[in-house]
Amino acid sequence: MNDEHLNFRPIIEAMAKIPEQATLPAFESEIKLESRRMTDALLNAVCQVTAKKARNHIRQYQQGLLSLLSAVQKATHASPAKTAANKFRQEMLNTFSNTIAENLQHLSTHFPGHFNRDSPLPALYWEQERIRLEKQAKAIFQNTTLQIDTQITSFLQNIITVTDEDTQRPTYRQLHYWRLFLPALSKMFKSAVQKPGSLETICMLISLNLNHPAFYTFCCSFIQSEIQSCEDLTTQYKTSYLIKKCISQTAPAISCHHSPHLPPINTTLLAYMTAEITYLQSIDSIAGELSHQSLLNNRYKVTLTVKQLAIFIQLQVSAKIISPGSPKLLHEYISRHYSTMETSHISAKSFKNAYYSASTTDLEKVIDKLLTMLAIAQEKR
Repeated sequence: MNDEHLNFRPIIEAMAKIPEQATLPAFESEIKLESRRMTDALLNAVCQVTAKKARNHIRQYQQGLLSLLSAVQKATHASPAKTAANKFRQEMLNTFSNTIAENLQHLSTHFPGHFNRDSPLPALYWEQERIRLEKQAKAIFQNTTLQIDTQITSFLQNIITVTDEDTQRPTYRQLHYWRLFLPALSKMFKSAVQKPGSLETICMLISLNLNHPAFYTFCCSFIQSEIQSCEDLTTQYKTSYLIKKCISQTAPAISCHHSPHLPPINTTLLAYMTAEITYLQSIDSIAGELSHQSLLNNRYKVTLTVKQLAIFIQLQVSAKIISPGSPKLLHEYISRHYSTMETSHISAKSFKNAYYSASTTDLEKVIDKLLTMLAIAQEKR
């Protein structure tokens, strides 16, 4: 089948020279005639061989068309349409490109089982489809009344509208995926009763089998952010198991995947969550062993209230007795290692609030304690 494509080469080479206006209709007629002849030759060859050989013929023919299309596109970029002759030449090259793209589209439509859907889309064809997908995505996010998280919408638009470089152009299979993905996502948004949270929206995308590497990275960043925002280890456990439960209970809404050669997104995310939970268990086990060996006291009970303890600690920081790495680390340390006469467990958030808002009454109580400490020190002089 490669010999059939060689007949197109003289046409391209003739176009490399600036043609006269009178010769353009002849070129256009020759392109269409050669295109029909090549299609007829393919059909004739396919009908006379086995299914395996037919598949090889079609893929060879497809590769030849892609090679021709690449040659035409290079010729198009080589000479901008600045003169009248070049303008006509550009029109003919565009006609040539469109004809080859149409042949590829017909090939994928009529021979879906033999067509190589893992080959990158032609640049011009992808540019047209990219614009359609971009408009469709914008319409979905603008028309919904749910006000979806802007981080997620921006992320989705970025991975849908990738650049047109050869290494980044999607394949025919991925284009088919996006054509299923966007209507399904629109339907989910329309059927939602209330605005979904970030985790719910992520689960929607998981159900659509979006196993894109960038989506995996996005999910891992979200999971880490959720775990790190927890005040203590117990809350981190609860959050981790909740996220893992949501992912494991998400059922697929469509049959195909964005990247068939990569593992399903729910499989990789569940493995990530298992590793995170194992890490938390290790930290918990180490803390338990240290506490059991009296190397780590879980709580030091004080006779102050949370607000009074916060003032007492703040005064030590101001006097440079305590030099914390950061206020956040100090708040977390106090919440983990101190208890008061009010509560056996101090949350980092409540301690933080008390740390930055001191009442006169609580301050006077702390002053009384400091005076007592000063009196004790004077007695020991």
